[in-house]
Amino acid sequence: SYINKYDGYERNLAEGQTKIRLLAESLNLNHADVKSAAYEYLKKVEDSKMLKGKSLDSKVGCVMFYAARNTKKHRKVS
Repeated sequence: SYINKYDGYERNLAEGQTKIRLLAESLNLNHADVKSAAYEYLKKVEDSKMLKGKSLDSKVGCVMFYAARNTKKHRKVS
């Protein structure tokens, strides 16, 4: 039903925000601009159903990578 899908959408956004915050902290990317960009990208991904069927973790990884790149706050992996 439509209501259940909407609940999943809301839950994904809320849980996604928590995961973005935790990932940002652990990667030392705890900049407000990176996190807010990642939140925006996650909302766009969820709205467009671009990554439908992918895990929330993989979506969070994608949006964090993209947000860090676009805000020039990316890190080298050593």
